[in-house]
Amino acid sequence: MRRAGGAEDAANSVLALVSEAAASIRQREQQAATAVARAHDAAKAVKEQLRNAEARADRAEAALRQAKAEIAELTSALAQANKDIELLHSYLAAKDAELSAAEQRAVAAEQRGGDAEAAIQRIVEAIRREFSVSASLALEHAARSEAFS
Repeated sequence: MRRAGGAEDAANSVLALVSEAAASIRQREQQAATAVARAHDAAKAVKEQLRNAEARADRAEAALRQAKAEIAELTSALAQANKDIELLHSYLAAKDAELSAAEQRAVAAEQRGGDAEAAIQRIVEAIRREFSVSASLALEHAARSEAFS
């Protein structure tokens, strides 16, 4: 009976070991299932982050295209503004030259006016002197005429 009891003990030991191994395997399977579920959740989160990143990239590309178009438009406007400024500079330079010429003509006219005024003054003075001399002679002549009469 000892042998039967020993075999039974050995079988119980083996059975306990098998039971322990099965429990350990079940625990490992549960851990693996939990890890797989977490991996699936992480993969879903990564996919969502990837979708969000793609959407942000699409918006960034659209914004970049719009910015490039605006830059092209502003560059064109700046080039036109530069042309307009150059035209204005040319126009102002021409007007400045016209103004300088007009000022020179005004100075020359003023000088001619001054010369003419001086000439008129000389003529007036000459007429006054002539008139004074003529008046003096007329008075002398009248005085002589009275004296002879």
